[in-house]
Amino acid sequence: MALGIPVVATKNAASGVTGAKSGEHFFITDTSEDFADAVINIMQNKDLRDRISRIGKEFINYWSKNLPDYSAII
Repeated sequence: MALGIPVVATKNAASGVTGAKSGEHFFITDTSEDFADAVINIMQNKDLRDRISRIGKEFINYWSKNLPDYSAII
């Protein structure tokens, strides 16, 4: 997402992405069929691909800029 690449993920993989919404920032799927359908949909629909890419990247950029700086703790 941070690189502007549309993401399709399982629920388990997406569980750490707090605040992101399936269908808006990326796609969450439960089955291999749904996963394949989402990938094909993204590949065939340029408007969807561009929108998910842009919004996903904006989400990650906002999130990363608003994290506390934990490097001082380490």
